[in-house]
Amino acid sequence: MKDRLLHKITVSRAERYDFKPVSLPAVIGDVLSLERPHYFNRGVRVNQLVPADLPIVMGDADKLKQVILNLCNNAVDAMANGGELILRASTDDRHAVVEVADTGEGIPPELNIWAPFMTTKRSGTGLGLTIVRNIVTAHHGTIDYTSEVGRGTAFRMALPLSTN
Repeated sequence: MKDRLLHKITVSRAERYDFKPVSLPAVIGDVLSLERPHYFNRGVRVNQLVPADLPIVMGDADKLKQVILNLCNNAVDAMANGGELILRASTDDRHAVVEVADTGEGIPPELNIWAPFMTTKRSGTGLGLTIVRNIVTAHHGTIDYTSEVGRGTAFRMALPLSTN
């Protein structure tokens, strides 16, 4: 109970952000350079489709790394027997869009993945996606997902392009 209370306090406290021009390809590259060997050892191939010339966003690079890391680790965890982790990035008129997709087990439609303390894992707090959504929201962005049980899941994050 005490641990649960501690987590509630952590989730509700105001986070500090250091907004600066951020290169999303660099953020994604940093995460993958550290994690790719771990993913490889779990039988997961990484397919990175991120153009180097993606426009800049205003953001906190460390917080955005936390988002990408969480989404990638969740994807890898969903592929117990290996599979493919796909990272795509693109832009529309106003947003940089990053998609993290997997060929894992998918998310049952009745599961509310955004609820605090919701987890299907044996370990973990169930706060990862709550924190991810809070970070994306603090960046004036959006995050959503599509999933098909038995085929995989794709999370899509859209962040406003920098006007500078």
